[in-house]
Amino acid sequence: MANDVTLSTILMFIPNLTEYRYYRARRYAKSIGKGVVVDDTRTATIR
Repeated sequence: MANDVTLSTILMFIPNLTEYRYYRARRYAKSIGKGVVVDDTRTATIR
């Protein structure tokens, strides 16, 4: 998210976010990746 949106835009949703944390998140997203996609599919459990 940090790579897609500017700091001023994110501050509207997360008011106490510091510049340090914002830029650390950008660096993390660039080197590691944004994160894991949540799998919301359900599978039936047969007992």
